[in-house]
Amino acid sequence: PSAEDLLAAVGSKELEAQKVLQQIAPSSTTAVTEVAVVAKPKPNAGSISQGVEVRGLSGMLVTFARCCSPVSGDTMLGYVTVGRGISLHRADCVNAPELLKKAERLVEVRWAGEAAEARPIELEVAALDRSNLMADMLLAIAKTRSSGGQSANLSAAQATTAEGGMAQARFTVAILNLEHLKHLMFNLYQVQGVLSVKRRDRRIKTRATREAAQAALASAKNPTQGRMDPSDSA
Repeated sequence: PSAEDLLAAVGSKELEAQKVLQQIAPSSTTAVTEVAVVAKPKPNAGSISQGVEVRGLSGMLVTFARCCSPVSGDTMLGYVTVGRGISLHRADCVNAPELLKKAERLVEVRWAGEAAEARPIELEVAALDRSNLMADMLLAIAKTRSSGGQSANLSAAQATTAEGGMAQARFTVAILNLEHLKHLMFNLYQVQGVLSVKRRDRRIKTRATREAAQAALASAKNPTQGRMDPSDSA
């Protein structure tokens, strides 16, 4: 198939972005690998887990909130969930105002050392539609490297057109840290016609009582006491 056919297939979700990039830029295929969804981490006996320190509590499970996908370098807040330990959110997460209303469930968290692995984030791009736009954006992602030479691994891409000659694209990319992300966004902005590049946030709903939060904190301090209710979705 022609390059135009391949790009059209990406926009209609008929073809994976990785396969398209293999056709238009064979030399860059080593930079594009499948990225698995971040798995639920195993409990850690210490206060540092997955490169994150939880102040004042030990042995806590930590998970990275999918609504805002924090990466190393982001300012974070820790939120005590029921059933999933400490949920890590970016301080500017779209859900942060609601989480901050439950001060009794917030704990101090911070990054501890260098990021050990890349984490998937979602980017939304708005651009003036033109021929080869998607190909140029894919190439911008493929050439992005962290300061240590790590690639920005692409796992999904989607593109649609809108009225007024506009195009919208969404990418899922695994990046190492905030500096790596800024470099990626800069490269996308260099693509002709690109008007905006932003991280995608999702709103969540929480269903936890004050009593459940207190039970979670008690369980963290004394694992033999209390059980967590898995209905908490924060």
